[in-house]
Amino acid sequence: MEQTYSHDMLIAVIQTLYPTLVHGRDFLVGHPIDASTGAQTGDPFIAVWKSTMVPQLDEAALKAEFIANEATYRSTFVRAYRDRLLSASDGKANPPADAPAPVKAMAAAWETYRQALREIPKQPGFPFSVQWPAVPA
Repeated sequence: MEQTYSHDMLIAVIQTLYPTLVHGRDFLVGHPIDASTGAQTGDPFIAVWKSTMVPQLDEAALKAEFIANEATYRSTFVRAYRDRLLSASDGKANPPADAPAPVKAMAAAWETYRQALREIPKQPGFPFSVQWPAVPA
């Protein structure tokens, strides 16, 4: 069973509605999993609510918010993940001028990878269907 409303999406909804809340500090989100596969088997839920600034939120209302704005939440999540991948690859596409040919070839592969990451929002089906580029070996 593929879950469209995931742990990460519930966190995104909460943090969009209440930007001062921090997952792990103010609340914890969980989700049921299949013991044999580790796959999510149901909707995420608020496992712990620690915030004293905001009363515990209604899970049904949070899910309704996600459903009403799913494309926006998915787009924001995919872009944030893409940005972390770009950040992790900073500098790998810029070899020194005197680098040997194999180093320059690897830098070219990283440049291609980084460009593919930048073009993810242009993919057909974005943000519901994303083809992530392979990380250079």
